[in-house]
Order: sequence, then structure tokens, then C-alpha cells
Amino acid sequence: MGRWRRGTVGWGVLSLAVAAAASPGPTPLARLDASDPAYTVYAAPRERSQYLLDHGYRLVYRESERPLRFQTEAAGTLGWSWREGDSEAGAVSGYHVPPVLRASYADCGRLDYAPFEDLEVVQRFAVHSSSFLVSELEVANRSGRPRELLLELRFELGQPLAALDVPRAKDQVFFRHQEPLERWSETRIQGFRPVFENLLLTRPQFSGVRLLDEQGRPLDEDALAAFRKRRRKKRNVPRGIALELPLALDSGRSVRVRFVRGIDQDSRILLWAEAEKLAATLDLEQLLAEAEDRLASAPPPPPEADRARRLVYWQALTLAQQMVLPPEGRTSHPYFVVSREPARARGHDGQSLPESLAMLSLARLDPAAAAEVQRTFLEGQGPDGYLYHRLGPYAARDYRTRGRPTTAAPLLSRVNWEVYRRGRDRKFLEQAYRAGSRFLRFLLLRRDTDGDGLLEWGGDSARESGRPASVVWTLAGRKRPDAGFVEALDLNCLVAAEAGALARMAAELGHDSEASEWSRLRERLAARINESMWDEASGFYYHVDGETNRFLTAAGADLRRQEVIGFLPLWAGIVPDERRGLLVRQLEDPSRFLAPEGVPTLARDDPAYDPRLPWRGAVSVSWSYLVFRGLLDGGRQSEAAELAGRVSGAAARQLAEHHLLTEWFGPSAEAPHVAAAVLAAMLLEAEEGP
Repeated sequence: MGRWRRGTVGWGVLSLAVAAAASPGPTPLARLDASDPAYTVYAAPRERSQYLLDHGYRLVYRESERPLRFQTEAAGTLGWSWREGDSEAGAVSGYHVPPVLRASYADCGRLDYAPFEDLEVVQRFAVHSSSFLVSELEVANRSGRPRELLLELRFELGQPLAALDVPRAKDQVFFRHQEPLERWSETRIQGFRPVFENLLLTRPQFSGVRLLDEQGRPLDEDALAAFRKRRRKKRNVPRGIALELPLALDSGRSVRVRFVRGIDQDSRILLWAEAEKLAATLDLEQLLAEAEDRLASAPPPPPEADRARRLVYWQALTLAQQMVLPPEGRTSHPYFVVSREPARARGHDGQSLPESLAMLSLARLDPAAAAEVQRTFLEGQGPDGYLYHRLGPYAARDYRTRGRPTTAAPLLSRVNWEVYRRGRDRKFLEQAYRAGSRFLRFLLLRRDTDGDGLLEWGGDSARESGRPASVVWTLAGRKRPDAGFVEALDLNCLVAAEAGALARMAAELGHDSEASEWSRLRERLAARINESMWDEASGFYYHVDGETNRFLTAAGADLRRQEVIGFLPLWAGIVPDERRGLLVRQLEDPSRFLAPEGVPTLARDDPAYDPRLPWRGAVSVSWSYLVFRGLLDGGRQSEAAELAGRVSGAAARQLAEHHLLTEWFGPSAEAPHVAAAVLAAMLLEAEEGP
């Protein structure tokens, strides 16, 4: 695959001869350098998370013209700045030594910086629970003179502060904010309250309070007095608050400053009591050690990977950890969400099968947890085998269309088999096999409406396919994208792969006759796909029209648009030997699918290609993984390793620029996405081989 190596961002072919050694001491996440790419979204560990209170925080520390801050999408921004005499270190560019992230895990981290010369700050922080962010600054005076400093803590909300209360104790501020249900979920949640109580607590006490307008400017002096007297004002409504903490340090001495941000929906007394406890007793260094310990059971990354890719590996594992929440609502098992913060309603509802590829990585770290998450799918299965398109603690989304439910794209048994291989949980295998068998029979019964042995997407078909913006879905001439008019290449390949996984499960369980039945189904589908969906002239696989079973629809539209799904037969393991090389040549072609970041979702020479848009040419981590796995299992290990290098290299660059791990490389990075967690599995599998 020589063309892949020209200008490659990969680390080359991984050697099978290098044996995996034990992890040499702490992970790189415990000893980061200034130049390291870092993931900086933090959320509470699973055992202290609650769905309807959950807030994650994004640490922003490299924007030179802005202050250091913790940022949320809807629950405000908490930042801080420094003054000494006439000198001010507000924006990061004004620091004597800019911030360096020294440790970073799923829930906690550590920063080092110097706002002024000879003034060193070590800052530890943790999202202790879905309700509390705790941060401590250890400020040391390394000069030969005493120092008088003013630390300003600023909270800005973006909406009016309601029920503001500043007690006379001058160590706490209470207020309320609102977050509508649409921010959390597409699902109506019984009893959801959009009003949240907030607390800011400081140690030591603050000396002054200023209210801020929507531009962050101080309001007039009577604004605070008006709020203390509970007088409503139509003008000068505060949208933020600034607390001033004076610090006096003798030469060679240090002081500790701790602040707590709390959110809850119960009484302010309970919120205050828990914040007081955390301010007084929480050991942040111990939380950092515990976070490191949670990674101890993971295998080390490939020894030939460079430091950036090793960091991608460990941070992909922390992403997999971070997206799993404890049982709540309708779920009796842990479940995952697409993103903790910023939270997006569509992805925050809960988990779906295509995103469960992330469990391949979690299974390397915690196979029992990965199995529990997969049990959430099994728990929500209907008696006819139906699986919800998205399932969570309060959501069971079927996106019913014309009376027909939209199911999940079939990535159940293939993932469950890999999870079983890591944990060897026999009971889980039995449960997974029964559920996977029912699901596949549901698809065979409900998704072959013309009885020709090839399946079509149903329900809200474009959504069900997992690729709602595919260029092919617009060829039906309807106002909304429609995937139901084709015999779907992607669906049939996914079902063939599921049948293969069920055959392996059945054999492992001793159900030999059932294993043979699933193997025969896989072979029948493979024969139909290779007979009907392969185009010899272009050397590629495509959908065929549901009426004509040809590449041209009855209306004359040509379905031969080269999409990433044309490589799914590789992943399903159904490509004849003589065609495998032709498909690989498509991957090598820079005019089609050779991209620095991985495999684009649409060929680069297609007239609709746009690398900024999902399904129109942007590179997807999870779909690149499927192509990678197809190469690997087809004996193309060097090409697979090269692809893993490209994808992980792109992830490293994304981490360096945006400090996020997301599903897409083409669109602007806005929020972390659980799908990117599969990067850890990809890097390990590239070394392990088929």
C-alpha cells in the first residue's frame, strides 16, 4: 500500500515481534509536558454521577487573550485572574509563565503556572460529583519580598442570575439558573425541574463582591444592595458575579486557596453543607492517584507508537470511562451517553448501537463494565427482538414513522462477542447470544419487505441507517432523505457480520446446529451481496434499487456513488480474494479515499464531496475503524497499521488544537463524542494483528 506511506502521518507498520511489556510506571497522563496534546473535558466518575444533575467542565487554558476558566455549555463559566499593585494577569498572555497541564484524567487534573515573576501556582481540580467542582490553588512566593495579591474569581452565566443571595459570612454566594429540558434530552422526563440551585464557596473568605453585566463589566454600586433587599430591577440585571480574595504572602511562604462550585435541586442548606465538607476535607491529590489507578488494568499502548499517539491511546480510554453513567430511571445497568459536556439533547438521551464500538476500548480496561453497558441494550429489547434506536435512563426512542418503529443499526453481536472475549463472562455470552438471535430474526422478518433475500432500511430509514445525510438518500426525489428505496449494502453487510458473530457465540456455547444455521445465513447474504452489489467496471460495492435490483433506479438515477460503506464487505469478511486488491486500490487512490485523517465518508471526486460535512466527505473515527478492521482481518496488516496511524495522528492534532476527542475530523470540533474512544482499541489491534 505504498501510496499510503507517501506523506504519511502514521508511524509505519507495527512489528508483531515486539512483545507487549508491562506498563512502565505511571501513564503519560500523570506527567504531561507543555507540548502534549490533551483532552480537557472533565466529568464526575461513574459512582458519583446523576443524569439530571450532571455537568461536565471544559478547562480552557491556552486561549492567550482570555482568562483561565472552566466552561460549560449552559451552566456558566468559572474563571480567575490576578492583580498585584498596578500589574494584572487576566488573559493567559499576561502570565509570566503560561499554564501547563501536568496531569489530566476523566474527572480531575493539575495545572502549573506563574501569573507573576517568582509567584508559582500549582492548581489541582476535580469534578467530584455531578453537583460539585472543587479546585485548590497552592500559591508560593519565591521572591525575597512580601507580596500583596488579589485573586478575582469570576462566574458568568449568560442569563440573569435569579434569587441571588450573598450572606454576610463572605465565603459563599447562592443563586439560581435555568436549563430547559431541551438541553438535556429529546424525551419528556416526568418530574424534570429546569431550575437549579447554585453555590460558590471560597476558602479563604472573599473581601468584595461585584455584580457583572452580560459583557462581564461591573454594575453600579447599588446593584448588590438591591439584590440583598430582594428588590427586582428591570435594568442592571446581573448575569455574573466577581469575588475578590486578598492574599498576603511573606517571602518563601505559600498559601492555599480553595473554591467549590455546587449545583443541585434540593435545599440550599444541603448544598452548603456538602460544599463545606468538600472544602474542608477533600484530598485532591488522592483523587488524582485514584484516577491513575483506574487505568492500571489497561494493556500498554503499542511500543512503537510515538508519544502523541500513546497519549491518544490513554485519553481514548479515559473518554470511554467518562461516558458511562450509573443505573438510573428505567435502566438497571450502567449506560453510556454520547457526550457529558457540552451536552446535546439528541446524544444525551442515552446509547445507540453504532456508538457501542467504544465498548471495544472499555473492554480492554474494564470488561465487566463494558458487559454491563451492553446489558442495557438487552434489557430494553422487545419480545419480538426489536431494539430501540436510542435507549437511556429516561429515553426509549423508536422514531416511529408511518406506524413503523425505527430500530438500531445492527452492531450488537459483533461488539458483544469482542466484549465476551475480553472478560470471558459466560452468563453475559448466553444473554448476548439470545438477544442477538432475536434481533437478527426481527431484521430478517421486518426488513426484507419484498422477500428477495436482501434487506432494506425501515422506519425513519435515513436515521435508522446511521447516515442520515448520505448523498444516495436524496436520489429518491422525496423532500426528506429516504433510505428505504434501496436494497441496502450497509445493512446487508452489517447483518452478515452479525450472523458470523452469532455463529461464533453458538459454537462457544456448544450450540453446534445453531452455529451452522448462522454460518449458512452469512454465506447466503455474502453470495447475494457479491452477486448483486459489486460493480466490476469500477471495482466497488454499491446499493441496488429495491425495484430493479440494479444500480439504476426505475427513474434513471444512478446509485453508483462511492461511499465509505463500499468497504463494509471487507469488515464483514465476505469479499472474494480476487476483489480484495481492487478495493484496497480504491483506498490508495488520493482522488478517492486516500486522506491524511483516515477514510472519508464520500469519495473525494464525487460532485457532492465536502470534507466539512458528515456523510459528505468528512472523516469519521468509527467508520475508519470498520475499514481498518476489514483490512486487518483480510490479511492487510501493513495497510491497517498505516490507517490506524493516520487516524490516531489526526486525533492527536485535534487534541492539540481543540483539546477534544470527537467523532469527526472535518467539521469544527465542538464537543467530545464517545465514538472516538474506539481509537484505543484500534491502536492495540493494529499491533495484535488479525
